[in-house]
Amino acid sequence: MVTIISMEADLGRISLFAHQPDQLLQKIGQLARMKRFEKGEAIIWQDDPSRAVYFILEGKVEIFRIGPGGREQIISRLSAGEGFNIAPICLDDAGNPANARAINDTDLLILRKEDFVSLLKSDATFFFQVLRYVSKRLLFMTEMVETLSLFSVKQRLAKFLIEQADAQTGLETWTQGDIARSLGTVREVVARMLKEFEREGLISIERNRIQLADRKILEDVIEKCG
Repeated sequence: MVTIISMEADLGRISLFAHQPDQLLQKIGQLARMKRFEKGEAIIWQDDPSRAVYFILEGKVEIFRIGPGGREQIISRLSAGEGFNIAPICLDDAGNPANARAINDTDLLILRKEDFVSLLKSDATFFFQVLRYVSKRLLFMTEMVETLSLFSVKQRLAKFLIEQADAQTGLETWTQGDIARSLGTVREVVARMLKEFEREGLISIERNRIQLADRKILEDVIEKCG
């Protein structure tokens, strides 16, 4: 169940709001509300009308899509300070482009579509910061499409392991099933590839925790694997 919590968030923790003038932050504070979502709880569903923009204050959110056969594809996992469902806000009658659910208990700051659009229209500096943010997400999606369409599963897994090892969230929060849903494959294939990487000395697995053992060779796998 979603419960409303008090509006005492530090807006500066959200990357898009950092370094904004006090006047804009005060306006955001007046317009926004906060909600807590419990672990595993749905936040939005793809194709539903897009009514709001969401920013993560605490916790983690998984963005994913569901194919016609019910198979899930993880698009990204977002942490505190990041936002989602921003792109469709400026499009008339646009639906949510993906699903979102709380990975753990998560506090979100929510701005209604009309309020967020009003903020964009009233502050050119803020508008261009949002444009830069959305552009970075577009570049991420372009790279994701390239990886899924042009890389082998082995390359995708090597790339995933390196990226997650470098990320704040790391590999600890990913199950083999999660990895498969992110790479566009099935758990059995991921399990087999991980064992192969472990035998080759590229990674070590202890108590289901994956650690990189030879980053250089993993990078070579990405470049050379056919």
